[in-house]
Amino acid sequence: MKAEGTKALGETMANSADQLTRNIVNAGTTIQFASTGTSRGNISSGMRLNSAELREAIATLKGNNAPKFDDGTYKCIIHPDIEQDLFNDSNLVNAFQYAANRGGSNPLATGVLGNYLGCDFVTTTNSQVVATGLSLGNGPTDVYLTVLFGKDYYGVIGLSAMTAQIIYHEPGSSGALNDPLSQVWSLGYKFAHSAARLDENRCVRIESSSSLGTE
Repeated sequence: MKAEGTKALGETMANSADQLTRNIVNAGTTIQFASTGTSRGNISSGMRLNSAELREAIATLKGNNAPKFDDGTYKCIIHPDIEQDLFNDSNLVNAFQYAANRGGSNPLATGVLGNYLGCDFVTTTNSQVVATGLSLGNGPTDVYLTVLFGKDYYGVIGLSAMTAQIIYHEPGSSGALNDPLSQVWSLGYKFAHSAARLDENRCVRIESSSSLGTE
């Protein structure tokens, strides 16, 4: 039980830290609304992320002199629903079909988007989705926040005063008053976390809908 709980809490702690960082990263001030959208509130169905939106965002980063990562790419964090939409984009599919390496490593074989125009995709369910858009009067639309960024856009600080810990207390360790029959044990975690955006010109947040989102 202790081993299973420790593993589960370790995964939860890592996920919590990732979401805390995401909230900082997603609050950048360089915003691109898909299609004809002008604000998050008027993103509607059909305003989806596609190759044209990606090219526009890449052009913005290049125009801002945003440096690429050491592997020569910008990083793009997307939701699995957005990944599915991009695999329906004929421009991306043709690029992978005719320009990417053949064989089992091709994105069309792996189902992983990989690199497109110097944009390296990272797919995660922690990519933020908010339900504040409109769907032509039919109710709220899920708005997906996709971030495309260059090197040193943000930083994460580890605090040595409170390193990540998973803490276990044996049954009976709380004493006769609180655990007279030595049946109570506890397992938990704690960590300190801090993240900050370092240069707003090194990221573009693209807000769009998805064919798989609530509309």
